[in-house]
Amino acid sequence: MSTIPPLNLPVGLIELDQAEMLAEARANTHAIVQVIDAVGKDTTTSAVFQSSLQSVKAAFGWDYGACWMIDEAIQATSFAAEAGNLGPAYDVVNQTNHYKKGQGITGRTWAAADVVFIPDLSIIKDSELVRTARAAGAIATISIPFIVQNKVIGVLFFFSFREIQPSPDRFDALRNIGRLVGQAYHRLQNLEKEKREREALSMGADQILAIVRAAQSGDLTQSMPAIEDPAMHQVADGLGEFFRGLRTSIRSIVTTANALSESAAMLGRLSRAMEERAGGTSATSLAASAESIVVSEKINSIAAGSNQMVSSIRLLSGNATQASAKFQNAVRAGVSARDSIGKLTASSKDIKAIVKVVHTISRQTNMLALNASIEATRAGSAGRAFMVVATEVKELAKEAATATERINDGIEVIQQDTELAVGLIAEITAIVDDVSRISESIANTAVEQSMTTTEIGRHVSDAAVGSSSIARKIAEVAEVAQGAQKEARETNVAAQSLEQMANALHTLVRRFRVD
Repeated sequence: MSTIPPLNLPVGLIELDQAEMLAEARANTHAIVQVIDAVGKDTTTSAVFQSSLQSVKAAFGWDYGACWMIDEAIQATSFAAEAGNLGPAYDVVNQTNHYKKGQGITGRTWAAADVVFIPDLSIIKDSELVRTARAAGAIATISIPFIVQNKVIGVLFFFSFREIQPSPDRFDALRNIGRLVGQAYHRLQNLEKEKREREALSMGADQILAIVRAAQSGDLTQSMPAIEDPAMHQVADGLGEFFRGLRTSIRSIVTTANALSESAAMLGRLSRAMEERAGGTSATSLAASAESIVVSEKINSIAAGSNQMVSSIRLLSGNATQASAKFQNAVRAGVSARDSIGKLTASSKDIKAIVKVVHTISRQTNMLALNASIEATRAGSAGRAFMVVATEVKELAKEAATATERINDGIEVIQQDTELAVGLIAEITAIVDDVSRISESIANTAVEQSMTTTEIGRHVSDAAVGSSSIARKIAEVAEVAQGAQKEARETNVAAQSLEQMANALHTLVRRFRVD
């Protein structure tokens, strides 16, 4: 028990007469019995607090009682329940204030972990709650901690509007009441915890059962929920792992079934195609065997024709050689003609130079005749005869100049024609030269073709011998093709059976939904 401040009491704390002691004992017993009855019947912690507050307040004649709990989150006490009313102002403070360990009434009781009695509230300076209670008429307070597993969980405190002097028996009774409330709180907490666990267990079991039933109907898309109960959590984890593996297996089966179905269909198509081709190969081989005989006969005819071709090619080679020699002669003649015309071009250039000189002399003669005419005119009658001669000379000079111009124009035409002839002869010479090379190439090719044709004739003779062997091999191929056709039929039957198995597997897994 803690008293703040310590009281100066007579020996034996308070001396009570026999009647008062009996009355107090009855009140203590009544309060304890009421609390025991309340905590035995109440099924919630709030009901236990309310009943305990009412029982103690009524048994001891106190005016107000309240229960404050320790809030672990803020490490302070907070209001939980009350019995009585101290007015609106107190209600506001009651709902909003919190007290740390060692502060106020509840904080001091939390720190003491024992009953705390404060006969005079005026000594409490750090509590707005106490100031408001005093304003409402409270004089003294007594508070009781309730402890669970050696830890203070909450505080019951009471206000009295008159002075109180509790005895040691009253303190013991209050301690017992605190123990009863703590035990009841612990029991109900355990019951509530068990109830929550049962509910969580039941809910988890229902959720797991729903998922299992959905899986039974083919729905594998659902996931296991988060379950708090450890045992059900392990079950859920195990089933979740199982369903994840099952979904993976179903997907793998579907993929395999699809691949199997596609492979079976492809195998069926290939076997049918192989059967058709084997049948066609067999028929073709039989026909080829008959035709190979005809081919052998034709190869013999080709051998005879190749010999005739060798003779023709040799004749072609001789003619090509003669043509090449004649073309070479033509090339030499063209080159000689080109040289002669070139000389003609040089001569025409010389003539043009001479004509140019004559034309120059004619112009000079014309100028002299013009000057003589001018001088004869100046001389008068004495120069008249000279003027006639000068005029005649001038006319002859003009005619000579005109003739030289005509000769020059003719020479230019001759030069142009000569140059054109030289170009044409050069082109003709080049063409004849090309034809000569081609003829020579033809002659060489004819020689090579003659040798090649001779070799072909030899190979054709060898082919005629091998054609008989080919006919025998083709007959063997026809026999093998008939066997392949039979095996293709058997493969087709197996492919159809495989496709039926794939369809059955599809039907089996189609009832499951994994996505």
